[in-house]
This record gives sequence, C-alpha cells and structure tokens, in this order.
Amino acid sequence: MRTVIAVLVMLCAGLLGGCGGGGGGGGDSASCDTMLHPEPCTTASNSPEGAYAGALTGSTSHSFQVVVREDGSYWAMYGSTANNVLYVSGFSQGTGTSNGTTYTASGSLDFALFPAISAPLTATYGSGTINGTLTEAGRAVTFSGTAAAVAPYVYATPAKLSDVTGPWALALLDGETANVTITTTGTFNGQSSGGCQFSGSVAPDTAGKNVFTVSGTYGPAPCALPHQTSTGIAIYSLTSTGLHQLVVAVVDSSRTVGMAGVGQR
Repeated sequence: MRTVIAVLVMLCAGLLGGCGGGGGGGGDSASCDTMLHPEPCTTASNSPEGAYAGALTGSTSHSFQVVVREDGSYWAMYGSTANNVLYVSGFSQGTGTSNGTTYTASGSLDFALFPAISAPLTATYGSGTINGTLTEAGRAVTFSGTAAAVAPYVYATPAKLSDVTGPWALALLDGETANVTITTTGTFNGQSSGGCQFSGSVAPDTAGKNVFTVSGTYGPAPCALPHQTSTGIAIYSLTSTGLHQLVVAVVDSSRTVGMAGVGQR
C-alpha cells in the first residue's frame, strides 16, 4: 500500500468502532448491488461481515480500518497511527467470496494512486478477528485486526440519515478540501477547494447496517471526472472527543479512480 498526501482522521477511537455487531460470522448475505460493486459478487453463509481495525506489516502504512458488507464487498482505509490518530494514506476496495473460514477478493484494487492498481486479498476470519495478506506490485502486506478494536461504532445498528444531515467540511486524499451539505431527504451538493462542483445522494443501508450508500455526480471541468458518477459508502461515528465524524469513499464506474474524504463537526 502506497502513501499519498495524508488526511488527519480521528479513527482509532471512533471511525469504524463497535464491539457489539462489529465482527465477522454473519448469516447468509443479501443480494449484491451490481451498480455499487461491478465485480462478480458471490457470497456464502457465515461471512466475515462486520467492522475491524488492526495493524499492517510490510507496508509504509501501519494501521487499517475495514468494513466488510453483507454482499461480500469490503472498504478498507489505511495509514499510520500516532497518539490515537490514524493519518489516512489511501483505501482498498473489492468484492470477495467466503466459505465460513476464508475470504478471497481476487479483483480488489488500491485507490491510493491513479489509476488504481491490483491488490488481491485473502483472509481468514472468525470470532471477531480477521487476518490475511494483500498482494500489490509483487509485494505482500499482511494485516491482523479485531472487531473489538473499533468501539464505540456498532456495525449492526441501522444508520440514521438525521445523523449526517447538514454541512460538512471534508479533507480529501488528494490534498483538497470540500464543503458538502446533506439535506433531510438525503440529497447533497458541494464544491472542492479546486473548484469542482458535485451533487448526489446518500441513503442508509437497506439491510439495516450502520453504513450509508453514496452516489455522486461530478460537474464540468475542473473536475477530474467531468459529468461522471462515482458510488461507494459513507460511515458516521462519534470520536473519543465527542466530535461527529463522517468518512466517505467512492470509486468511478470503471473502478479506475477513487476518492475518500473525512470530516468532523
């Protein structure tokens, strides 16, 4: 995993936290959403669905936070931790299959660079733990995480739109900032510090998990993807200092470009 411009995020105490309902070992997965996850999507019972946090070995980044969703997709933020703060360097995303003990995502990508690069992942899971290897550019990065490391966020609690409505100032992975306003109906609009305007929608996960689905469309240049749409997830949580935090990660339809943003208020 490669390091780009870091974003300061209070994650270790509150990004994807949650002992209750945070770990793996869920039941049969829901049907896949092919718009959000264009890879082939096959799932099995007793999946690793949940939220985890832990350490990386073999990378310039040292820590990660990951959500594995009911459809087998995962979204992992990674970076370096100092004084209970994760400095986010990028994120990896893919959709995998599970057989009760092993999770494999052969088509996953690392979106720290443009274009995104292949980063296949294999892991074992059980009893609120996940351990595995991600291979990128011929280099293996191992990871080890637990559900207990991500409290007080609870993955199994339904997301509430009222938690995220209103204005947010997001720090983006490319070094820009973006001001975003989310309405009570879930629509949003915003503009980056570089002048890119965008709009879209955010909605609570239909399976009742503590995740939002996001769809956003960019405006004309200077946007990097003029008039194109990106989809992904957003996660709301409280930090250890009582701040409200929103984390957003999206990828374009070709899975070539990804963007992540983090804000507190």
